[in-house]
This record gives sequence, C-alpha cells and structure tokens, in this order.
Amino acid sequence: MKLTKKLESEILKVYNACWDAYLAGDIKTHASYLSPGFKIIGTSESEQFDSKRSWIAYCKKTIDQYAGVIKFKKRNIQLVPAGEEVMVVENAHIYVLIEEKWTFYSQVRISALLQSTKTGWKYIYQHGSLPDAKANEGEVIATEQIKAENLQLRDAVKRRTIELEQKNWDLEIESSLERVRAIAMGMRKPDDLLTVCEILFSELQALGFVELRNTMINIFDDERGSFLNYDYSAHAGKTIANLFYNTHPVIEKQIQQARSANDAFSEAIFAGKDLEDWKAFRKKGGEADDPRVNDINALYYNFYSIGTGVIGISSYNSVTEEKRDVLKRFRNVFDLAYRRFMDIQQAEAQAREAKIEAALEKVRSRSLAMHKSDELNEVVTILFEKIKELRIPVTAVGIAIYIDGSKDMNTYVCGENEDRLVINNYCLPYFHHKIWKDLNNAREKQLDFFSGTYSKEEKNSFYKYVLEHSALRHLPDDIKSLIFESPAYIISMAPVNHSMFMVNDFEGKILSENEGDIIKRFARVFDQAYTRFLDLQKAEAQAREAKIEAALERTRTQSMIMQHSKELDDVLRVFHEQVLLLGIHSAFSFLWLPDENTDRHIFWAAWGENNNGSTVFKSKAINYPLDRNEPATAQCLIDWKSNEAVVSYQVPPAGVESYFAAWQELIEGVEQLKPAYFSDGLYYVEAFMKYGCFGVMVATDLPEEEKKILGRFAIEFERTYTRFLDLQKAEAQAKEAQIEAALERVRSRTMGMQKSEKLKEVIQVVYEQFV
Repeated sequence: MKLTKKLESEILKVYNACWDAYLAGDIKTHASYLSPGFKIIGTSESEQFDSKRSWIAYCKKTIDQYAGVIKFKKRNIQLVPAGEEVMVVENAHIYVLIEEKWTFYSQVRISALLQSTKTGWKYIYQHGSLPDAKANEGEVIATEQIKAENLQLRDAVKRRTIELEQKNWDLEIESSLERVRAIAMGMRKPDDLLTVCEILFSELQALGFVELRNTMINIFDDERGSFLNYDYSAHAGKTIANLFYNTHPVIEKQIQQARSANDAFSEAIFAGKDLEDWKAFRKKGGEADDPRVNDINALYYNFYSIGTGVIGISSYNSVTEEKRDVLKRFRNVFDLAYRRFMDIQQAEAQAREAKIEAALEKVRSRSLAMHKSDELNEVVTILFEKIKELRIPVTAVGIAIYIDGSKDMNTYVCGENEDRLVINNYCLPYFHHKIWKDLNNAREKQLDFFSGTYSKEEKNSFYKYVLEHSALRHLPDDIKSLIFESPAYIISMAPVNHSMFMVNDFEGKILSENEGDIIKRFARVFDQAYTRFLDLQKAEAQAREAKIEAALERTRTQSMIMQHSKELDDVLRVFHEQVLLLGIHSAFSFLWLPDENTDRHIFWAAWGENNNGSTVFKSKAINYPLDRNEPATAQCLIDWKSNEAVVSYQVPPAGVESYFAAWQELIEGVEQLKPAYFSDGLYYVEAFMKYGCFGVMVATDLPEEEKKILGRFAIEFERTYTRFLDLQKAEAQAKEAQIEAALERVRSRTMGMQKSEKLKEVIQVVYEQFV
C-alpha cells in the first residue's frame, strides 16, 4: 500500500480520535473505532485481551483510573505500511494528574495496527509498553508506586532528567517566542503583520508543527462588516485578502467564538463536502491558490482571539492539546506586541489628525477672511501647501466655483513646478469631453467624492481645448510641457454646495481611501467658509445698496426741492458729496446740460476743499457754445448721442497739461484740478441721461459696479429734472394766464371809458394788476 497525504490524514484522524475518546472516558466512541476481532496487549501483565468485548469491559471497570487524569506530551507518530494494513507507531511521554499537578509518569511506546473496512479504518491490534513503569494487577496507572518511586533517588534522577528535557523544550519555545516578539514589537504599519505571520510559520515548523499549512492574523473591521486576512505559507508566501463576516457560516461562527472572550479559542474542521465547498469559497474570495489542499481529506483551522482579531493556523491534521498550548503562548506574545502597535498607531493617528486639523484651520481662517473673490488665489495657494505638507500626492489643487445657470466654472488653481508655485484663475468652459462629462455627472449625482483615471490621449485632448478657450493659454511653456508629456492623468474631486474641490496628478498616483477622506474634509471646510463669504458678500451688498439708496435719496430730495435753475449748484454739491461717501474718489464732479436749440451748454463743477480739518464743498458753473474748440465737449456730445449709459474718456499723462489749458476758468483756485495732480493721466467717467450727464474726474478708471452707481444717479436726476422742467412749464403757464387775466381786466376797463375823466379809473386798474 502507498501512503498519500490524504490517506495519512484519514488514518491519523481515526488513530487520534480513538485515543482522545479513551482518555476522555468516552467508551462508546472509543469502541466505534475498534474492529470486532480487536486484540490488545497493555502495559501491565493483566492487560491482555483477545476480544473487543473483554477490552471494553475492562475499560468500564477502570474508567476512574484514566479518564481525565492521563495525557500525552511530546508525541512522535509514524505510519508504516504493512501489506493492506498500516502500523501506527507512537513514542510519547505520559503525564498523570496527581494531587492537582501534572506529573511525569513514564515514556510509552504504542504500536497499533489499523485496517480499512467498509465503514472506515479500524483498530485490529494494539500493543503498549512502559519501559520504566509497572502497574500492579488490575491497575491502569501505578499511582501508589509512583508516589513511592518519587522518594527513591534513582527515579528522582530519571524524572529530573525528563524535567530538564522539558525545560529545554520550554527554552526552545521561549526562544521562538522571543524571535516572534522581536518582529511583532517592530511593527510600524499594518502590512508588517505579514512579516509576523512569516516568522510565526517558521518558528512553529521548527517546534514540530510538521502538519502546518499556513499561519494567519485576521483583523476585524466591524464598521464594514469585514476582516483583513494576513496570510503566510511556504507555498504562496505573503498574501492579504479582505473577507466579509457573512460570506460563510463557518466564518460567522468563528467570529462569534472569538468575540466571546479576549483569549477565546475556536476550531473549525472541513472534511468531505464541506472541504470541497471551502476550497471553492477560498478561490472565490481571492485567496492564493494552494494545490496542496487538493489531496487532503480534512483541513483544520485553529484560532485564538486577540480582541480586535484572531491569530491562528490551518493544518492537515488535528492539532494536539500540547501544540494548542504552544500556539496560545504565541498568541499571548503577539497580543501584547499588537496592543503596543495599536497604541503607537493611535498616537501617530492622533498626531496626524492634529496636523490635518491645523491644516484645515489654516484654510478655514484664510477662507473666512475673504472679502473679495480675488482672494481665492491666496486660499488655493494655502490649500496646495497644506496638502503637500500632509504628503498627499498631487501636482495641482483647484477650486472651481459654480456659475449660476451655466456648466462653466470659475477656477482657481495652484501647482508646483521646479520648486516654484504657479497660480492661475480662469473660466473653465464646459464642452463635450469624457473628463468633463464624468465631473459633471459626479456633481449632478451629488457624489461626495469621485476619482477618474484617463489616458494620455484623453488628457491631452481635454487640455488642448481648455488652453485654447481660457486664460490658461498664458501658462509658461514648462508647465504646458508637464501637462502634455505626462503619461497618465488622475483627477479627483469632491463636489460641495457652491464649488468643486479638485486634485490633479500627472504622475498616475491614485489617492488612498484615507487621502480621499482628507480631501473631502478640506472641501467641506472651504464650502462652509465660502458659504459665509457669500452671506457676507450678500450682507455687504445689501449694506452697500442701502448706502447707495440713501445717497440717491439725498440727491433726489435736493433735486425735488429745486425751484430755479440756479439751485442746480446745490444738487451738484450734494451729488459730489454722496459720490465721495460711496468711496468713489472724484477730484471733481460735474453736471453737463447741453442745449442744441441755442447751440450752448452749461457745465457745473463741484469739489471739496479742506477748511481747518473739515471739507467745504464748492461749485462753479460756466456757460459756453457747443462748438467750442475743446476736446472734452466734443467727445461728451458724441458719447451723449451714442446711447451708451456710462462712458469712460481717458486722457493719457502726456495730454493732461494741454487738456487743462482749455479749462482755465475751472482750474483757477482749485488745487486738485491742476495738471500735476493727474501726472499719471485721468479719466472722465460720464453717466448719460436725457438732458446731458452726471460725471466724475478720477485718476484711475472706475470698476463696473461704481459706473453702474453713477448711472443710477443720472437716472434719478433725469426723473427729478423732468419734474423740475414740468413744474417750470406749469408755473410759466400759470404766470401767462395771470398776465392774460390782468390784461383782460385793463382791456375791459379801458373799453368801457366814455370820458377822459375815466382814465383815472383805468390807471387804478393797471396799478392793481401790476401789484
């Protein structure tokens, strides 16, 4: 007969099960492994039985002498083919429980002959011998003799020798434990658990675990309902697999057993159909293929709990109690080292969390300090610097602000090239492209994170369009080369309420899950600050609008109380005062009213002068022909007829002096209207209306917002000036009616004269009408 691993496993399973049942006092199970013609020669003269029945009867009679008080240690088992049978030869040490202490009793040699039957392998013969111990008639173990021999020097020396051998064995175990402890204490990252598995495998093999298949450490993750299986075997080497709790009933049972206590033990045995199912499950779960399991009859898993996981082995044969004890000692060593590792990891995680929080706070504080959108360049710069400090692999960091009603976005980007920061802001146009489509889909689906990997061709076609249709066309050539020559492109983004937080990498480095979480945290921090920024902008806009409305109301009120054209001086002074209060730095403000019917126009100017620390507002009006040879008047007339709401007219520095030569009537006595005040040039900003324009003279052009304010002043003046003209017309009509009535009275009295003496009455009527 040829012994295979599968056959050996079957025989050893029967052999060990038969002995385990005997030593536990389970006579029924023990008897099931014996053939009807079983014969045995025991260790004493009385232990000779020619039948199974006589042996079982003896076992029942002496059960109290061996059940639970005998165990084997240092077992060495060999299988020897003997024709169609197999001889199992075992050498071991017998220990006896005497007065609650396991005491060495004797060496034992057992020879058992097993035969294959229809119902499995059965014992047909067994012989045992104790070379240095004798039991009395009717005794299984000579307990009293042991006590006596313990008093004798010869046996004491012999047992002392055995004890020294045991101590040497313990020292071997301790040395192995120390080597495992050294590796375990040196762990710095989770993947180092594979190295622990490797050294554990090596040491267990050296300690006689010849049936060992692999060593494992499983770390639980209750949040995800899964565990990482760190595995080492001589065949597959180091492997890691992620398995879920509910993927197999045996796994669920093992986890329940492991959670029952911090040092709980669990064993799982796979045989027959269960083994075939287990093989298929391992393959489906991604574990490394192991051809060694193809020829086995059973597979044994033994685990000890470490609280947050388990450490254990799988073997081709059942593990003895002695080896379980050794495995538990390795568990205790690893448990202490793993606790230290977890403490170090927790401290490092706390330190990293503090660093992340500090980076987030830096971004938060700078974002909260924003008052203008232009400051986003500074925010994105800090963002880039802090992400780099956290050693997250990025080439550039960007914040894309959503534009209402459009898929385009205002983008602020900071990157690094050759140790220098490169900052850009531009409008990123939407166009049909895979990258844009993916980003937009992630935003519309309200994903909290998206990461896309694209080929060089996809990346280059995307950036070619962006560079052609945005301000990125002005990028330095070395940055363009970096973009187009990089072999890979990964863009990760975290969309939030008002923006899209983007991380670009041109080196093909994929962000880890933890790094992605950090990016999401930065995005949320910025979005919170940006929400405040928008609220602040809205509040400031409301306050600004209220201030503008108040200024308009003051100008409107002054305009409404006009009764005569000469009161336009007061209107203009109020206008100039309100313009200054709104932060428009006007050197002087003016009102221009052309009259094409008379070919003349009136020009009012208002300014402020310092008078002992307070400002006194003055004004001056000049009246001159429209065809006057002066460039400002001609340009003003052209702009008025162009139907533009607001126009800026620039006078360059070289033309300022000649320009002011035409304005001597205004310049005299007004310091800020002299050419030196505008050495860098000047701008006329004119807000047109039906009757002319309101305007300011400033050193630099006004932003669009302030130009719109001037336009609103002009509209308000147009409304009130229209009323003023209507009022003037009504008053003129009323005056004309009054004159006509007076004339009629004089006329009627004159027509009624009959005598010259009546002239006195006519004169009286004329006088009354004049009055």
